[in-house]
Amino acid sequence: MIKKIFLVATIVVSLYSEAFLISEIPLPKTYIMNLDPYPCDEVCLKKLLDDGKIFSFLAYAKEQKLTSKELLEAKKMYIVILNQGLITSTKSIKIALLLPYKKIGKYATSTTNAVFAYLMAKNSSFELKSYKIDTEKVEDIQDALTKIDADGFNYVIAPLTLVGANNLLATNPDLNIYFPTINKNDLAGSVKRVPIF
Repeated sequence: MIKKIFLVATIVVSLYSEAFLISEIPLPKTYIMNLDPYPCDEVCLKKLLDDGKIFSFLAYAKEQKLTSKELLEAKKMYIVILNQGLITSTKSIKIALLLPYKKIGKYATSTTNAVFAYLMAKNSSFELKSYKIDTEKVEDIQDALTKIDADGFNYVIAPLTLVGANNLLATNPDLNIYFPTINKNDLAGSVKRVPIF
């Protein structure tokens, strides 16, 4: 009788199981051509970026050597997002995930899986580490950011609620932080955090 129950349970479990494989199909590449005959300096590039004209910005910025750190980081970020070419680096990128499991639940797991799959698809060396926080209180966030900084991570992906994101920004961290759950226009004050992807 026990063997029959075990067999039925095994069959039921196998029917509902899933397999996860990373596709070997390479990501598509995006090419942006500059069809505008007029020159564009860094002031012009900044205006294009502020107006949300990302493709025009990239068309001009692709060929220029930029002196502005903000424009250079925006150029790198959008090149990676649009898969225009890998940023070559001899050292591995270190990314910390700041995860409030109790607050966002299953989204924490899906965020981890999405970031991991994306980094695997980029074929570059990386280190990914999760930092769990119990609440989105300033004290918990500050403790986690101290650990992240001590471990040598400069980039943080923080899927927080709006309250948690504002609490994190109140600590004034010296890190590049990306909030995948928050629109930048919803955050208090002027925020200058450039996502790395």
